Amino acid sequence: MVSVMAFNVLKNQRGSSAYWRSALSDLIAQIRCLGPPTYFVTLSCNDLHWKDMKRGLLVSDGKQHIDDIDIQETQRLIEMYPVVLSRHFMVRVSALMQFLKTDTEIFGGKVKDHWWRIEFQNRGSPHLHMVVWIEDHPSVATPEGIARIDSVCSTAIPPETSELYE
Repeated sequence: MVSVMAFNVLKNQRGSSAYWRSALSDLIAQIRCLGPPTYFVTLSCNDLHWKDMKRGLLVSDGKQHIDDIDIQETQRLIEMYPVVLSRHFMVRVSALMQFLKTDTEIFGGKVKDHWWRIEFQNRGSPHLHMVVWIEDHPSVATPEGIARIDSVCSTAIPPETSELYE
């Protein structure tokens, strides 16, 4: 009885294992109702280079000028002000989601539903993993489905001279 009560309390505590078990159950229910997701997307925070992010971190630190800040100083500010970083990232994620829900070109159709999880890298930088269901997207087992994916996604092999080529 106590463990059931603890689970019910902790499932609302973001980040707890009970919370993620509940979130996983929600995702499984979505997959059962909607079928397999159309796309899996990962979005990373470019925290070391976004000028507005740097400006927010500097303001939090009581400074105003962004011109001379290097990567080490930016990393120090990220470590000192993780809430500023997280809030800024979520503002960007919210704006992106508004855009994705209204633009049918990005994924080749209207976003029917989505599910996401935000994680943090060792250095404190957030990134988002998301699955997206697109309305009336043809099956990837059909030529139409492959053509739609080709119009949305692209890949490239690096030049042979690149270390990544191997």
